Amino acid sequence: MKDWQRFWKALFRMAKERGIQTFIVNWNIVVSPEFAKAYNAKEYNDRSELVKRYTRESVTQLIDEYEDLTGIGVTLADWMGTFDGKMSPQEREDWIEGTFVAGMKAAKRPVKFLHRSVLAGDPMAMRGVIDRANLSEPALVEIKFNWSHGHSTPTLAITHDYHSGKLDERFWTPSPTNYHIQWMIRNEDFFILRWGQPDFIRKHIAANTPDYVNGYFIGSEGYIPAKDYSQVNSPVKTWQYAFEKQWLFYKTWGRLLYNPTTPDAVFASAFDLKYGKGIGKPLLQAYQLASNVPLRLASFHRSTWDYTLYSEGFIEAEPSDSKGVFDRSSPFISIDEFIYHETLDPQLLSIPAYVANVLQSKTSAQTSPLALADSAEKDSKNVLQLVADLRKKVTKQSGALTSELDDAATWAYLGLYFAEKLRAGVALELYRQTGDESQKKKSVEMLKITLSHWDNVVALTKNRYLPTPHVATQNYKENFTVFSWELLRPQVMRDIELAEKAVFKK
Repeated sequence: MKDWQRFWKALFRMAKERGIQTFIVNWNIVVSPEFAKAYNAKEYNDRSELVKRYTRESVTQLIDEYEDLTGIGVTLADWMGTFDGKMSPQEREDWIEGTFVAGMKAAKRPVKFLHRSVLAGDPMAMRGVIDRANLSEPALVEIKFNWSHGHSTPTLAITHDYHSGKLDERFWTPSPTNYHIQWMIRNEDFFILRWGQPDFIRKHIAANTPDYVNGYFIGSEGYIPAKDYSQVNSPVKTWQYAFEKQWLFYKTWGRLLYNPTTPDAVFASAFDLKYGKGIGKPLLQAYQLASNVPLRLASFHRSTWDYTLYSEGFIEAEPSDSKGVFDRSSPFISIDEFIYHETLDPQLLSIPAYVANVLQSKTSAQTSPLALADSAEKDSKNVLQLVADLRKKVTKQSGALTSELDDAATWAYLGLYFAEKLRAGVALELYRQTGDESQKKKSVEMLKITLSHWDNVVALTKNRYLPTPHVATQNYKENFTVFSWELLRPQVMRDIELAEKAVFKK
């Protein structure tokens, strides 16, 4: 215990000296197994006076004992009767008020308060708690932007709260005076391939930072970017940690959140410093285009909690609350699951909606699946050309540069796969609605093309990346306990079979 106290005191002190704020965030009503046994309490969701007192006193002692800790946070989450409906939003807020807020009030010094709004939050109940707390400075209210897949569209389409994905503007209307909103931009969509799209980040910040927004939290829950355990050890691997490999992700988000007018030249020069003069501009351009691939998929294929989408793997391991097909045959997004699924971005048309418009000779201002496919194909082909040109210029590729180029090319082939799958989906739905056999044939041919694109992805990854554990696939057969693009190839082939066996919906 003394060792841990020394460690955390030193960590909080070092962070404070460097202008970094530290928070400890508690997720739910939970006590340790040892406490539960000693006091005859329930480990989860015990709302007895004993556990309330214990939680309240623990909050006070935490603040008093760690003098450089910036703040404490809480979330209305998993073990607060969330799934069984035993606690209403008001009851959850009452519990927080009697434990966390009361514990803060009893401490020797004021600290910042972070209140996550996710899962079971009701804005009016939350506002009441913050109003009565009378804090020394505004609280921070974290809201998940587009649920667990913030790397999608910059348009706020859904949040993660009591209203199950419907926007509840009462969180910010009327504009709060005693708290600020913090957007949580979760990344459950790419852990292996590198990513960096400064234009997306600039658009996001420009569209979503009114006066009541204080800032952003960026990061993943399903992956901790510490040891890089996906990369094969070789001379190409010149880094130890995943955050070192994903430097562009952190640099673009970090620099642009500090100053959204930071020009692309700053990021291009970072490439130049790493790999040599003249590399930066074309390689940044390649990554800007390549990084659109997961954004497009997550904007088109509406998802909610973590396992409902893993963009770089084209995986939907669990169903979201979207209407659509979910066959649970594998975690892979089959052609039917791809077709019969809602879009996230309101500016995008789903495949069935587009086909209905075609058959009724209707026009729409929304982007069609075919137009989205054309954009994805154009960007991907430009990436492949930029990568090919760089490989010619850099005759002595070594170290991480080789890996950077291969990742950009991998995204490009995933983009081509996405584009052709969109077209195949449109053709297949046209066949099902009209009985036109030529559309069925076209769909099958296009899905065979998607297989060739997937094979290029496999060729670029199978000798560089190990089959990697992924929690989203844990409920499937043993051949899905780890993720790799090569292991999913049979599922890509299955799409062809699904199209061949499709029947006309008379």
